[in-house]
Amino acid sequence: MMAKIQMFLKTRWGILLTAVCELAVGILLLVDHVGFTDIIFAAAGVGLLVVAIIWGVTYFRNEVTSLKSEKHYLAWALSALAGGLVLLLGRGSIAGFFPALTMVYGVFLLEHSFYSVQMTVDMYRLKMKSWVMSAVVSGIMLVLSLLVLMNPFGSGDAIWTMAGISYIATAVMNLLLLYMRAKDKQNENVATVKVPVNASEPTKTETPEPEAVK
Repeated sequence: MMAKIQMFLKTRWGILLTAVCELAVGILLLVDHVGFTDIIFAAAGVGLLVVAIIWGVTYFRNEVTSLKSEKHYLAWALSALAGGLVLLLGRGSIAGFFPALTMVYGVFLLEHSFYSVQMTVDMYRLKMKSWVMSAVVSGIMLVLSLLVLMNPFGSGDAIWTMAGISYIATAVMNLLLLYMRAKDKQNENVATVKVPVNASEPTKTETPEPEAVK
């Protein structure tokens, strides 16, 4: 599953989707990071409730044949239900964990930068000219993620602002990278156009003249 996700992230649509998501997250963090985080908690809570319902229905629809079953659907459903209720009903009390959430954002950005580094190396090994732009994107993402994680500013609002700017910057750089990759592919297609070669004229075979009859 992870291999398929990595392959998709390297495609044109994967880079475009990633850039759009990063741009949206960056703008929301700059506009209202508290409201954005509240929306994330609510969405995660609803998602966990849906998962709890699915696992609960799955448990009661299946017959119990042994106590050694490895699929503990009921226990999973109760865990998802508890997590969903905590996220939905306790969003206000969770607000005190905002500094920890900045660490989560930083770790996510750092992990994304690692994927970008591998994509850069892959592009270099494939001799694609846009690997330089990809290297710049990877370097910027790595530096920004370290700034978010280390928080040299000391202020909570400043680190949220830094996180929003980092997401917007990486989104713009990824869009530039997408343009450079498309340009590389266009140049490659032009270079590999085959020029039709005129067929060589058939050689004439000389037939020996018949000897004169004496």
